[in-house]
Amino acid sequence: MAKHRTYSIEFKRQVAQEFLAGETLYGLSKRHDICRNLIRVWVQKHQAGAFDDEVETANLLQQYEARIAALERRLAPEHLTRHLLFRIIAYEVQADRLGDLDAETLKVLRQAAGLERRPPAVSRALAELDQRRFAPPSGTVLVREWDRKSHRVMVMPDGFVWNGKTFRSLSQVAFAITGTKWNGPRFFGLRDQRPKMNARDSE
Repeated sequence: MAKHRTYSIEFKRQVAQEFLAGETLYGLSKRHDICRNLIRVWVQKHQAGAFDDEVETANLLQQYEARIAALERRLAPEHLTRHLLFRIIAYEVQADRLGDLDAETLKVLRQAAGLERRPPAVSRALAELDQRRFAPPSGTVLVREWDRKSHRVMVMPDGFVWNGKTFRSLSQVAFAITGTKWNGPRFFGLRDQRPKMNARDSE
């Protein structure tokens, strides 16, 4: 029974290049002990760039295998429960597939890590980031009816103008209108506009 042989992508590419350089199928087949039809397939793949795709796929698989091997050698911290570990793994899979947090969010979180004793500052930074993400472009006029009155807010590069005054956030505008605390984007109906977040695109 004939033994099945495997060939590396580098070897396949080399044979295809030798054929394209002028060597005959017969000569290549005899020198490398390869079927001529197989050489034709390699030449077609080489010309179509399929070998490059195979190399990229092989490299990606190798990276994943190395990462899996590294993770398998690590022991999970004792304080992490099984349920929490599953959530961490699910997040990593989602981040690999869809992209991690955007650069601006990561910046705020890094700042939060160094401000453990100042939670109000962290909360304000996260709130301002959240509002900037949902804020429409400058020049937009937001209209909100409250207490039987129509309120118009102009979006400016440095804040939001309502009733002749400039506010840093929509939440401040909402508080000025209602007298109670609101989430600004939600108050003005902007929560349905979900932005795309991908740290890789912003790097």
